[in-house]
Amino acid sequence: WSKRFATVPNEMSGVLVDGGHDAGKEAVRLFERTTKDWRNKPHFTYTIRVSGGKVMLSAGTDDEIYGYVSGGTRPHEIRPRRAKILAFPGGYTAKTTPGMFASHPGGAHGPMVYTKRVHHPGTKPRRFIEGIEKQMSTIAPQIIEKHIRTWANRKILEGQR
Repeated sequence: WSKRFATVPNEMSGVLVDGGHDAGKEAVRLFERTTKDWRNKPHFTYTIRVSGGKVMLSAGTDDEIYGYVSGGTRPHEIRPRRAKILAFPGGYTAKTTPGMFASHPGGAHGPMVYTKRVHHPGTKPRRFIEGIEKQMSTIAPQIIEKHIRTWANRKILEGQR
């Protein structure tokens, strides 16, 4: 996910970098909320770029599983790779819900099932990335503007001395 948030004069690039870092940390916090109850949590990162008075913030993960959960999967067949049969608990409770940007306890349960293949019905997309992008399109400018106001107030006070 990537979005340009603000345009300001070049002399404020340090202020924009600081604001971008705070916005990036908030984006990572929102991503981490979506995997709070996952056993194998993905690593989320952010990058900021300030160029020509513009702030570009990117945040996310390259974790393949997170991509499947956020984007959903089509129906597909599962076959064993290193064994002759699949073995797994017969029930499953999802740890996430479409449209909700948090996770909750869940996972596999029930008696073991043994089979040569499974026709998985696919998963509904959770659309975490789209939801976080929507939230950050409001939050990030507010964070950056707060840094700009703080800087401007400091400059005003320095001018009064």
